[in-house]
Amino acid sequence: MRHAVVLMFLAMLISAPAPCLAQAYNNGLTPRQYSGPQGFVPYGNPYMNPYGVPYGVNPYNPYGGGLVPNSGLGVYNPYAGYPAMGMPVPLNGGYFGINIGNARLNVWKAPSGYYYPWLPRPAGFGYAPPIVVINQGAQNPTPAQPPLTTIFGDMNKFLDDAKSKGKINDSDYNHLKLRASDLQKKERSLAMGNGGTLDPNAEEQLRKDVDKLGEEVAYRVKS
Repeated sequence: MRHAVVLMFLAMLISAPAPCLAQAYNNGLTPRQYSGPQGFVPYGNPYMNPYGVPYGVNPYNPYGGGLVPNSGLGVYNPYAGYPAMGMPVPLNGGYFGINIGNARLNVWKAPSGYYYPWLPRPAGFGYAPPIVVINQGAQNPTPAQPPLTTIFGDMNKFLDDAKSKGKINDSDYNHLKLRASDLQKKERSLAMGNGGTLDPNAEEQLRKDVDKLGEEVAYRVKS
């Protein structure tokens, strides 16, 4: 009888999943799967996604925050974890300043209503500069993700305005306009190949490319 009890106890220990495996199962993953850009991929590390961050953190999210449904890696909440922002304050030249934490980000307001971080940034600015919007009745602006078509249209206008004001040289202007045009054509091509709408994973990658282009715009345009 004593041997039977010992054997039962050992069997329970062997069959019980380790805490980390239990967590993987709780996430809906098998121990040999991870969530990648193309969905679940076998034989990966079940506890870290292929970008080297734990589950629940979207490596594409420039603002921080966790996963919510709908994008291969999950549609993320771009507002989670971002510092509180003050209301835009008008500056010379028709630009605005927005306090983010203890720093101020200078932004340009597009006719679409979005504020873009396409102006030179303060040294040591410690946040991923967001596009922001002020929703009706809101007390503070919030990070936003405008439609890509809106961003392209706003960026072209911003570059044209900067060119007319002598705030960007011809070479940089032509380069940035061409890069924006290439990304816009890529967006249209990907959408056409997917029945008229972008695949969520393709959209996330395009937004990363647009963010990089925005960083270059902020570097090239004079204040």
